Amino acid sequence: MPTVEELMDASSGWFQVEQAEQLPTPVLLVFPQRVEHNIQQMLQVAGSPERLMPHVKTHKCPQVVQMQLERGIRRFKAATVAEAEMTARLGPQEVMLATQPVGPHVERVVRLAQSYPQVRITTLADSPGVIDHLAQAARQAELELGVYIDVDPGLGRTGVPPGERVLELFRRIQAHEYLRFAGLHVYDGHMGKLAPEQRPAAVDATWKRLEPLLGRLEQAGAEPFDVVAGGSPSFAHHARHPRAICSPGTTLYWDLGYGTRVPELNLQLAAVLVGRVLSRPEGGRVTLDLGIKSLCPDQPRRAEVYGLVGAEMRLHNEEHYVLEPEQPCDWPVGRVVYAVPYHICPTVALYDEVYVAREGQVVGRWPVEARRRALEV
Repeated sequence: MPTVEELMDASSGWFQVEQAEQLPTPVLLVFPQRVEHNIQQMLQVAGSPERLMPHVKTHKCPQVVQMQLERGIRRFKAATVAEAEMTARLGPQEVMLATQPVGPHVERVVRLAQSYPQVRITTLADSPGVIDHLAQAARQAELELGVYIDVDPGLGRTGVPPGERVLELFRRIQAHEYLRFAGLHVYDGHMGKLAPEQRPAAVDATWKRLEPLLGRLEQAGAEPFDVVAGGSPSFAHHARHPRAICSPGTTLYWDLGYGTRVPELNLQLAAVLVGRVLSRPEGGRVTLDLGIKSLCPDQPRRAEVYGLVGAEMRLHNEEHYVLEPEQPCDWPVGRVVYAVPYHICPTVALYDEVYVAREGQVVGRWPVEARRRALEV
């Protein structure tokens, strides 16, 4: 397993920018050349762009989608209708809403499909009632809507087990004139908790359960369909199975959470937080401006700060992040600091825009456009 220090690679100074003193911290800094490296690694693992359906929920940014389109990736996954709208506007082949739509979101999905007829808009379902609602909305709009069945491989969050209930949902989709069975969606986020050496066998066990189901669906009359499987932790192992369409997401920016638990992927950290020392309270503590409104608090360790790796977190409030270094620290108030989050996805969602850096220079800003859940087509 790589150490945190090895993942952060402080010796190269890749994370530093000359204009840091002018940045209105806290800000999130993205490095496109590292994103490009990660896209190349995704393609290498998958084998071809046709076997990728990357998730946009990590970056929520049209520029990052465009970078993938330029490498031949044509299908994407989204967690919200706002993310799906942002992605559809760029003209890919398919955008899947990978959250079962409920309430008014059913009609929003249909309006999205109406607005972008050149893009295949799909969604997923694990409920007969949602399938019926989708069918009604699609009929009223007189358009065909592709629906994936959400299969639960053991996460216990959404979906139905890979068995008879999948066949029941398939028959329900087939019974509706304006719905089309698109395939299966099999997300296994729990794989990230396994040790690296356990993941290959666990993914193989998932496919062993899926294979009889695939045969039963084909016998029931299912036309050629996709199996969109896995996430970032299980990505490399699903890629070994030829039926899998792989859908990693965190791989675009990467973070210390997956970096320390998923060494199978040769990915680079591509985003850092830039902050400042706000205060030096007694006891040697260092207070930074990276509070919970700028750094996601859902992990036991929130981030590692270059120069203070391993420092203990003492407080994390709305605007303050208080660390106690192992060794005495002479950092003055106002000093610029760089930090790498353990969970990048919800950290990105705290920002309206990211700053973009190339070769040590800040060269622009990109909107985190799809963080606005109310985005309408």
